[in-house]
Order: sequence, then structure tokens, then C-alpha cells
Amino acid sequence: MIRIVFAAGALALLAGAAPRDDFARTVAALRAGMSGEATGQAEQTAAAASALAALGAHPVEGAADLAAQWRGEASPAYRERVLGPAYLNITLQPGGRYALEQSFLAGRRARVAAFPTIPIRFRLQVNDGDQERSCSVREGTANCDWVPVFTGRVRVKLMNAGKRPAKFVIVMQ
Repeated sequence: MIRIVFAAGALALLAGAAPRDDFARTVAALRAGMSGEATGQAEQTAAAASALAALGAHPVEGAADLAAQWRGEASPAYRERVLGPAYLNITLQPGGRYALEQSFLAGRRARVAAFPTIPIRFRLQVNDGDQERSCSVREGTANCDWVPVFTGRVRVKLMNAGKRPAKFVIVMQ
């Protein structure tokens, strides 16, 4: 319980205000951790790692476990599951594209967010077979939020529309 309170408190300080739900907290923790990693702030990455652990956030199968990396630990193996929050850290070259498929449950809120670690133009799209959504970008984070009609796999596409390579984090729930 103390660890969760510390992680949530540290995350609120890092993000400036307490996010309203686990998905938003996961996005904020990853953003703070990536920022701390880029600037060499070990306390910030440790707080982000604690927040991710408290939230139960994990990397998608085969992706780097940023929380374990920030704590200096080996990553546990995860198998794909429908529920999140789950995250993925990737680097895209200018004009580069990345696509993945993720399962979401019918009738339950589905969310995908992505953000770059540097200011750069990018696009995030989600295609559930019936409809392709271009996700809105606000304050450097792209967000898609919908309720699937059917349980199934959704294709998530991220495109670097900038003129330089960039690291991106994708969060799904």
C-alpha cells in the first residue's frame, strides 16, 4: 500500500497533476520515465518504474520492459492478453511506420495512446476492420478512445511524419 501511494504521489509530482485513471496514469508514468531517461534523472525513472509496477502496466509480448530497465532488473516474460494497460517503446526513422495488432473486448472501452520523446510530427491510426480512426493529437500525445462492437484484433499504425528519427511509446488498454 505504501509503495502504491509513493508511486502515485511521485507520478503526480512528475506529471504536474494526478491523472484521472489507470490508462492516463500509465501514459504519464511512461512520459515521465522517458523524460528522466533522456535527461539522466535516476529518481524520475525510479518513480516512473514504481508507478508502472503499482498500476500493473506491462510491455506487450516481446517488447522491452521499461520499468525493469529503469530499476536495473531483468524483464519477466509476458504473454499477449486482452486487457492492459500494456506498452511498447520503438524508434522510427523519418517517414517510418510501425504496425501491430492487439485484441480488445466488445462493449468495453478501448484506448490507444502514443507519444514521441521529442517534439515531432506523427500520426496514430487504429483499424478494427470496419472503420479506420485517425487519433487526435493534443499536447504531443495521440489518443484513440472507442467501444468495440465485437471482440477482436485491431491494427494499430504509427507513422513518423517528421524529418528526424524519434523514439515513441505506444500504450494500449
